[in-house]
Amino acid sequence: MIKVEIEELKNELGKLNEALDVFSQYSSSFIDETIEAFGGMNSDFTDKMEETLDNMRDTKAEKLYNNLSAYAKSLETLIKDFEETDNSISIQLEGE
Repeated sequence: MIKVEIEELKNELGKLNEALDVFSQYSSSFIDETIEAFGGMNSDFTDKMEETLDNMRDTKAEKLYNNLSAYAKSLETLIKDFEETDNSISIQLEGE
């Protein structure tokens, strides 16, 4: 017999979605907004910071975020399917 802990899966999915919310802030839009914040400032520091942020554009963060989002959606579907199957089996067993 296979036992699936739906509530545990839901808890873990909740944690994943919370992490995705935090992680989504690290994106190319974050980099663009941060670079814009340095606009008009003149110093070696701001030039170096803009250069550093610009170099971060090739990060794999967006791809990772998209993959994790797809995984979370698949997990949501899996949980829904488990619940529907469980309910269907329960109804069938009650009819016997």
